[in-house]
Amino acid sequence: MRAIFLDRDGVLIDNVVRSDQTVGSPRSRADVIINPLSVQFVESLRQLSYSVVVVTNQPDIARHLLSLNELLGINSLIANRIPGIESIATCIHDKDDGCTCRKPLPGMLTKAAKRLGIDLNQSWMIGDRSSDIEAGAACGVRSICVPSLLSHSRPRRTCESHYPHFQADDLIDALRIITANSI
Repeated sequence: MRAIFLDRDGVLIDNVVRSDQTVGSPRSRADVIINPLSVQFVESLRQLSYSVVVVTNQPDIARHLLSLNELLGINSLIANRIPGIESIATCIHDKDDGCTCRKPLPGMLTKAAKRLGIDLNQSWMIGDRSSDIEAGAACGVRSICVPSLLSHSRPRRTCESHYPHFQADDLIDALRIITANSI
């Protein structure tokens, strides 16, 4: 089985611009804005026989800025609004916690691959940050960087210093790349 590993915030859903102008993950279900291309994208991936696995760092849990219940509610909301997501893997640790799951480490991808029977050599990682691309590279999947989705028309960020296999303008462009380069 092959899979598409997707970052959550900035890819499937918008990041949130807070009142202090910092950008981050939603901290409530009310903050969730689904990327309008996400549903079509995931449906198309499923038609191409890819499993769809979301892999997301959520350090706001460790920072006591988000409750585990609210995180689970946000993930459930996303899974309900974007049919076809097989699994959502979440790292709730902060940078200095010493875990093996936080991207750029490949722990979430390798654990999901083992649990779901995914062939990493036929899989892809799609994200908007260098840490996403590094996690994919660490376990041998091809990668696509898409620009971050930021609420309130903020400038889009791309994968800063690490080079993915491909750059895409949006999820539909990423689908075109996947289709043209599938094994």
